[in-house]
Amino acid sequence: TKITEKINDPDKLTLYINRYMDAMTKNIMLSEGTVDKFMGDAIMAYWNAPYDVENHADKALTSAIEQVKLLDEINVQNHKDKMPLIKIRIGLNTGPAFVGEVGGELRSDYTIMGKAVNHTAVLEQVGKFYNADIIISQSVKDNLEKEYTMLLIDIMQVDGTSDAFNIYQVFDVGAPDEFVLDEINNFEKAIHLYQKAQFDDAILIFRNLILKEDLLNKKLCEIYIERCEINSIAVHGGEFNPVQSINKSIISGS
Repeated sequence: TKITEKINDPDKLTLYINRYMDAMTKNIMLSEGTVDKFMGDAIMAYWNAPYDVENHADKALTSAIEQVKLLDEINVQNHKDKMPLIKIRIGLNTGPAFVGEVGGELRSDYTIMGKAVNHTAVLEQVGKFYNADIIISQSVKDNLEKEYTMLLIDIMQVDGTSDAFNIYQVFDVGAPDEFVLDEINNFEKAIHLYQKAQFDDAILIFRNLILKEDLLNKKLCEIYIERCEINSIAVHGGEFNPVQSINKSIISGS
């Protein structure tokens, strides 16, 4: 909606949207993914159906990483054309789902549904809150064969469900170099301290991290510093639940 308000010319708007959709769709299909549907300027896709796809978690994640890089090239052209730059967020999850034909006699779609699909949508939505381009669930991480540069960011629970699972921000294919690995280790050490309600120790690490230039995710540091400050006052030796309930305010990015 915001894009259509900025680009009033229908031909320019069509070119703008199709340039993005074409590049992303080709990438998904070349990685053996299935494009399910377009929802405004969003793309819903899945792997491992209707046919089995070997190493489908790796292929989906590699495609997501490539899409983020492709977007940089697309935005160079958008800048030249004086068009708005595009920002995307990608959520990846894996699990049991219904895949099949849904609809009526006059109109039907071959689509995918289920709790795993719903959780995937939430992973995409919370990317704004965590300032993360790509977020994956623990189930995706458990199914990966390749190495990736990734960072544990939280334990997530969707409102209205009992499921809680780790979520990760993914940056690139391949193991991180020693400097990035050291930063990731410090991030995750601080997060684990926070989860154990050791707020003073955790906040020291986060405050040291936030001083670094080119930090992997500065906003994540800010989120945890605020959480540590609030909980160190509120908990007072009582029970602490580190699971982050995903509610409307987090989904909206506030």
